[in-house]
Parts: sequence; structure tokens; C-alpha cells
Amino acid sequence: MKRIPIAVAIATALAGTPLAVMAAEASINTTGTSNQAYVSQSGNQTESAVVVQSGNNNNVGTPGSGAYYYANGGINQNYSNNAKVRVYQSGSSNSAGARQDYVTNATATIQQSSGAYSKSASITQTNGSSLTATIYQNNTQYGSAAIAQSGNNQRANVTQQSGANYTNASLSQSGFNNAAAAQQIGSTSYSSYYGTPSSSITTSQSGNDNTASGLQDRVSGGNISISQSGSFNTANATQERSTEGYYYYGYPYYYYGYGAAPIGSSSIYQTGFLNSASSVQQSAQSLSSSISQSGNRNRATTMQIGSSNSASISQSGDDNIASVMQTGASGSASITQVGSLHVASVQQSAASSSTAWISQTGAGQRASVTQVGSGHAAGIYQR
Repeated sequence: MKRIPIAVAIATALAGTPLAVMAAEASINTTGTSNQAYVSQSGNQTESAVVVQSGNNNNVGTPGSGAYYYANGGINQNYSNNAKVRVYQSGSSNSAGARQDYVTNATATIQQSSGAYSKSASITQTNGSSLTATIYQNNTQYGSAAIAQSGNNQRANVTQQSGANYTNASLSQSGFNNAAAAQQIGSTSYSSYYGTPSSSITTSQSGNDNTASGLQDRVSGGNISISQSGSFNTANATQERSTEGYYYYGYPYYYYGYGAAPIGSSSIYQTGFLNSASSVQQSAQSLSSSISQSGNRNRATTMQIGSSNSASISQSGDDNIASVMQTGASGSASITQVGSLHVASVQQSAASSSTAWISQTGAGQRASVTQVGSGHAAGIYQR
């Protein structure tokens, strides 16, 4: 049988008695290409695993990778009161995964730097509390990052920067008092022959008292999606300088006849009561924002600065508030509310040829539209 030329480094630390007063430490350091590392620790009071890889096509994963690797990660820790994972990779086409189960006061960090292409990282933390997961990817194109957590008091953070094009971030949390944040930072100097760049942030949370935020700066064709089920939750989506994110030899993409500037979007979905949603799109062009809320006493706000942007807010329930503020030409705003005691407002200023529409069904509704400029259209429907 032909031997595959892959260097595999395996470090295993096991203890027979769960949560014994013991400490387990493992470290792996490799330099070169196509190396693989794996660490497993279980049942120790304190567990620490550090992997450092320098080079391309390296992997922190179970030997053989495949479906098993993606399900279990390259570093596994469980049944510990104090667990730490650190992975540092430099180069292109590297991948890393970590998993922590039944742990408390645990942290997992994956940092991938240098190299321009195809970085992937994943962290899974389950059945624990007070857990923190961080993924940092620098100089990222065609990159992916995923964090999944279950439990309470969790923190998840993903940062992808220095050219975050064709890049995806996914965050999932279930439990209470959790926080998830993702940032993608693009570049004004990005060039490509391969079509419009696109990047996405997708966040899903279930439970109460959770917060979620997504930021895209200079990311053309970017999309942010946040979904929350529960009450007392907060969601914020921010997209800035989208028209600066894709340049071809110093000129905007559409100068070369490839069509209009790339279109991006943000969407927020919330079910429950006393939730808050905010969408901000500034120095942006041809972006769309959508907020949907189901429940009572929810709040939704959209602010857009730029031209040809569109905003929509939909609310069902009672005692909800929705507002849209737009600055720029050819904007469109729509608010739909079903229930009673709703408040809706649209403000459009320093603009021309904008449209505003408010529809309210139920008793005790209030609606207002304020427009400054010329060539606008406005309508309010109440019944």
C-alpha cells in the first residue's frame, strides 16, 4: 500500500477520572507543507493545547480528515473546568478545527495569517458555560470561518480582514446571555478577472438576552443575515463604504463595462417580544435592508446614507415601533405593521426621486412621512 507523504503529528493526553485535580498540556510546532496535527484531552481539571503551523496546505484535524474531521475538529477537549485551545497558522490553503464539550471557563482561538487564499477554521463548543471562541483570519480571500456554541454566557467573535472577498462567516448560538460578533474588512485595491466579489455573515441565535452584530467595511456584494428567536434580544447590522470595496486597476468595477456596482444586502429576523433591530448602511450604493419582527413591543431602525438604497420593515404584534431614515437620491422605504398601537416614521432628506410607503392594519396606529427635496412620492394606508 502506497504511503501518503503527509506528516502527521499527534499528541494525546487522557485521564481516567473526570475532573481529577490534574493538568494536561500539549503543544505541536511544525514548519513545512501538508502537515497534520491532532490533540485529544479529556477529564483533566485544566487542559491546554497549542498548535503552531508555518507553511501551506496544513491541517489541524483528525488523521484522515474527511467527514470525521469536520464533525469533531482537530483539537478535542472535554470534561474540564478550565480548557484552552490556541492554533496559529501562517500560509495559504490551511485549515483548522477545534471542539470543546462539557467544559466551563474555556477559550478557543484560531489565528490564520499570511497567505492570500483558502483559509478555513471552525470552533464547536457544546454543553458548557462561560465559553469564548475567536477566529481571526488576515489577508483573506476564499476564506471561511464557523463557530457553533450551545449553553449560556458564550462569546463568539470572527474577524476577516485585509481583503475579505469571497469570504464567509457563520455563527450559531443557543442559550441565554450570549454574544456573537463578526467583522469583514475589504480592500479598495482588490482586483479580479473572475467576476463580482461577494462575502457573507450569517448569525443564528435562539434564547433570551442575546446580542448579535455584523460589520462589513469596503466589502462590495456583501450580505449580512441575522436571525434571533426569543426575547430581550438585540441585533445590529452595519455596512460601510460598499462602493469602495471593488476596484480594477484603480477604477471602480463598473467603469469597465461589467455592469453596475455590486449590490449588497442586510436582513434581520426576530421572533419574540422586547427585541431591538438596527440596520446601518452608509457611504453605500444600491444596498437593500430588510427587518422582520414578530411579537410585541419590538423596535426596528434603519439608516441609509447613499443613493439607490432600499429599506423595508415588517412587524406583526402590538405596540411596535419602526423608523427609516434615508439620505441620498432615488431611495425607497416601506413599513408594514399588523396589530395595534404601532408607530411608524420615514424621513428622507437631501434627496430626489425617493418613495415612502407605510401600511398599518389595526387600531391605535400612528404614521408619519417627512421628505425634503424634489420628485418624491409618499403614501400612508391605515385601516
